[in-house]
Amino acid sequence: MITGLNHITIVVSNLECALNFYQHLLGTVDLL
Repeated sequence: MITGLNHITIVVSNLECALNFYQHLLGTVDLL
């Protein structure tokens, strides 16, 4: 149970990092 929750937390944090990365890319493209 705890391991599953930790796995979900890691996945969510990875998704947030990916979203921030894509938003940064989109922002850079908009500047161009």
